[in-house]
Amino acid sequence: MALGYDRRALLLSYLEVALLVGLLGSALGVLLSFSARDVFAEICADSMGMSVVRTINFLPLMVRGFFYGLLVTCVSAIIPVLRLFRLPLHEIIRETNRRVEKGRWGSRLALFPSSFRYGIRNLIRQRGRALATLMSIGLALGVASAYRVSVKSIDETLTRRFENDSWDLAVDFFYPLYLDETEEIRVVGGVESMAPYLRHYAELEHERRYVDAVVFGVDAALKMTAPPFVEGREASGEKEVALSGGLAKKLGVGVGDKIRTEVLGRTHSFDVVGVTSDVVADIATMSLSAAPEIFELPDKVNGAQLRANAPDDEVEAALRRIDFVGNVFRKSQLLVQMRAGLEVMIGVLDLAAAINLLIGLLFVLTSINLSVMEFATCSRSTST
Repeated sequence: MALGYDRRALLLSYLEVALLVGLLGSALGVLLSFSARDVFAEICADSMGMSVVRTINFLPLMVRGFFYGLLVTCVSAIIPVLRLFRLPLHEIIRETNRRVEKGRWGSRLALFPSSFRYGIRNLIRQRGRALATLMSIGLALGVASAYRVSVKSIDETLTRRFENDSWDLAVDFFYPLYLDETEEIRVVGGVESMAPYLRHYAELEHERRYVDAVVFGVDAALKMTAPPFVEGREASGEKEVALSGGLAKKLGVGVGDKIRTEVLGRTHSFDVVGVTSDVVADIATMSLSAAPEIFELPDKVNGAQLRANAPDDEVEAALRRIDFVGNVFRKSQLLVQMRAGLEVMIGVLDLAAAINLLIGLLFVLTSINLSVMEFATCSRSTST
């Protein structure tokens, strides 16, 4: 004000610099969110037993975060300047030993308005604080945005995975059945087609790496799940197996390698002919003719996937009246349950993001407040 600025001009001069800091910090936050997103998505996927997660770029959230960074820095600049207006002029302008830096920066800033030059010079004088402020804005926005984008990525991955499957309901049997005994399900009203399977747990081994996995024996011609293959093809031979990407990674195998399993004292060897990008971890798929022989359940199955041409609830009610039918799962309900779990996770992550943003806001507010007050109390030689 001693330089001839009125309150509005002084406030605008600080807002210009705050806007610049906000732009740089928000841009840094958007860049950091990509790396943090991948880390958080991997952690969340592991906690849910997912071997693969397809990360996405949720542009609306990133745009909101970018403008939030601008808002935070502008508000953080307004608060200390308004406090400054309440001080008497003789307290604002007092002697200090601060020396005004001139030289190359002065010549480079000569093209900008004077209010902008004073703000930039103040940032240059406090390089460490300015850098810390930028990092605070960037980390606060980057981490908070990455939290939400990672969960959104998981939701998108699950949705796309099950949208490609053609089954509507899946049933587990109380005990293994011969294939001809499952015909009672096929004639249930509303059941359009059926894909019986044998599911069993086994320990797979490759070069002394042991992994517990779920082995599915299913007829490839009837199969209603369609995870895309990263490499290779469907298992069709008696000694062939296709692995989910997570299982292949744990075993350290790829197409062309061999794995072994020991069941009831007998060792079986299989050629890996395919690796899928299935989001469900630790799944091994083989032909329906091979699996029953390995687990000594010849010609038997213990579950089936169904495609329905009637409302799911009606078909489910009819299936539950069959004495050997145990659990009945609807694909639509499975997605709802998964999303319910994600909603809980989102709530926890939102709380963590809010705390993270609050800490960042306090740091930015403190940093800009110190910068404003120090600039306001510059030496008399500068102010005159």
